[in-house]
Amino acid sequence: MRGRDRTVTVKTSVTIRREAQEVYRFWRDFSNLPRFMQRIESVTVNAAGRSHWCARGPAGAKVEWEADIVTDRPGDRISWRSREDATIVNHGAVLFRPASRGRGTEVHLTVGFEPPGGAIAAKILRLFDAVPEQQLKNDLRRLKQILETGEITRSDASIHRGTHSARPPAMKELPNVEGTVQS
Repeated sequence: MRGRDRTVTVKTSVTIRREAQEVYRFWRDFSNLPRFMQRIESVTVNAAGRSHWCARGPAGAKVEWEADIVTDRPGDRISWRSREDATIVNHGAVLFRPASRGRGTEVHLTVGFEPPGGAIAAKILRLFDAVPEQQLKNDLRRLKQILETGEITRSDASIHRGTHSARPPAMKELPNVEGTVQS
């Protein structure tokens, strides 16, 4: 049985230094979503306008569902709702609002979903690095980077474990003037 008591709702936003129409067009081309939404593997749209989503869930589990657009107002708002038979029932909206003082566009994202297993499952998700609030915040940060710079910025130090050329060595690892390593 589905109900509001099982729904987890997440809201986040970001300001992007681009016009609302540009941000809307990028988002509305659903094939762009996997570029910045880390867990989304693909989104395809059929001739009837229904979208098919493939994603990775916690522990790498593959999840798929069909969704319908509920509202589509260019430059303003896109909202959707998964089909009732979806593995993960979800709905959401993304709003595009002018930022104050002409600083671009505020993107407001709200996603609601019913994790299989309900409220208990939602708590378990948080234990397995699946905190939806942080994931969506990171997704919007990547969207901002793509639209403002054309790419997702990553530091070499952030993608490698252990010693790496992007991380300075510890003082004891530096050679002294004679070329021997300090101890």
